[in-house]
Amino acid sequence: STQSTWEAGMRSPSLALLLTSLAAADYGGHSVHLTLCLNGKRHPTQRMLLAEEALPVSWPHGAVQLRQRKGGADRERSILEAWDAVDSSHFVACFEDNDAEVSPLWYLWARHALERYYFTTARDPSWVGISLHRPINDALTSIDNDHQPFLYQWPCPWEVIFFPEAWKALQGWTAPGGAPLPWTPSAWAQWDEWKRFLLLRMWEQGEFLLYPNFPDRLLLAISGENPEDLPLLLNTTRYTAEQRVGRELMAMPSWNSLYMYDARGRRASN
Repeated sequence: STQSTWEAGMRSPSLALLLTSLAAADYGGHSVHLTLCLNGKRHPTQRMLLAEEALPVSWPHGAVQLRQRKGGADRERSILEAWDAVDSSHFVACFEDNDAEVSPLWYLWARHALERYYFTTARDPSWVGISLHRPINDALTSIDNDHQPFLYQWPCPWEVIFFPEAWKALQGWTAPGGAPLPWTPSAWAQWDEWKRFLLLRMWEQGEFLLYPNFPDRLLLAISGENPEDLPLLLNTTRYTAEQRVGRELMAMPSWNSLYMYDARGRRASN
């Protein structure tokens, strides 16, 4: 099963937008458990959710759990403690309530990537997850690989599917002090602690996420608070149209043929 976990809903319309798009996605009949992680009781939306023990939309795809953190914690710790991997077939998809939406095809594409690359004896341990997003203002504006997915060391902190062993490693990892960074101090200062934590971990350990590379840079998830966001792959109409012109959006090449880029946007070898 896949467990979708995200942080507290601070604004009811924003939370409803995210949940509605998730509930409307195509899960191919698979069981997908939903966990809503709440930090504190101060906001009316959180109090309502806890009092009614219900979501603002129905969830027909699996079990639903509302989890509230009693004690205070920084953002990094509250996220890392929101989920514990049960076994190697238990994945977490992290979303944040910030006017985020997902494509109806997000799960099918991610599931296809898992079946192609993850459930194999030759899986590369440096691959730690799947991003449904694209880094804002990333250097990879054009990747000439016939719209096939690619590997990138630069993480998006949200709209990401993490693998169970990678999540356990994150939970037990402590960022090193004084490590050489490939980012300018001004860029580093504008990121929150969760993104800094992911950047440091992936940079030090040489880890990569798999990213989609659809025509027109369409995405499988967007965040409404980011005006730089690219268009969302909204329905199967575009998917079918791409099939007609010979570009299969679900196509997954061999692992060794995937393009790989380090945190500076330079080609690397996998």
